[in-house]
Amino acid sequence: PVLEENHAGGKIIAMIEDVLPDPVEKEDAFKGAWDTIMELHGREAVKQGQASGRPEWNNVCLCARVMIYFDFLQNDWIV
Repeated sequence: PVLEENHAGGKIIAMIEDVLPDPVEKEDAFKGAWDTIMELHGREAVKQGQASGRPEWNNVCLCARVMIYFDFLQNDWIV
């Protein structure tokens, strides 16, 4: 099921989205995370995932974009 804004899970997703760069104010940073996902996962696969509109796919990409934006993929974070 799709998480709506008034659902607890939807509120968490909205909060996570709020920490990412604004697509208008910080367009380069916003697009940069998506460009990285496209390079890692493949352009066509990302286009198909976006077209599917599946919440699971969108949530996985949201988490990946947070990790990319805040540079959590460095070895410094791995214990």
